[in-house]
Amino acid sequence: MNDVASFFGGAGMPSAKFPTIGTTVTGTVTEPPVQQQATEIGTGKPLFWDDGKPRMQLVITLQTEQRDPEVEGDTGLRRLYVTGTKVSEGGGLKGAFQRAGVRDLPVGGTLTVTYTHDGKAQKGYSAPKQYEVTFTPPNQAAGFLGGEATVAIRVGKPDGMDDATWAGLTPEVKAALQQVAKLEGKQEVAF
Repeated sequence: MNDVASFFGGAGMPSAKFPTIGTTVTGTVTEPPVQQQATEIGTGKPLFWDDGKPRMQLVITLQTEQRDPEVEGDTGLRRLYVTGTKVSEGGGLKGAFQRAGVRDLPVGGTLTVTYTHDGKAQKGYSAPKQYEVTFTPPNQAAGFLGGEATVAIRVGKPDGMDDATWAGLTPEVKAALQQVAKLEGKQEVAF
């Protein structure tokens, strides 16, 4: 739905929903993510931090395989709203993106988000949902020479590190090493 239809009261694009632990949403990023001010659920009033600054969120549009029979003409497009909770509580979706080392979401990449568990509830609030995120960048070499290609980032253990130490690293540390490899351009293209 375009902005004009939305302005005149048309229904918005369905958001990705995570009703129960274990729910996974996978889709292809269809447009560059945008930042917008978060709003209060129910009233739509803009939200602000205690210091008066707008509370921002990242909005990601995904093409999924999901279809809701109650949404007329549902094409599977879903919006994902990325906000964060306290880092001590896992950081919500924002924290999951940070732990996965995701810093960019180019169009064509595949994003998978899984609701893994609940954090600790604070007085007067529901327990914050916690997530795991994986992102596969778009295959920029596809179609080269008429064939399909995959881009593989190969991160071996650093020089001087023994196998036991490498095996004992957390997924977050390994993801950080993968991100560093991407930034340094250590990508190998396999045809």
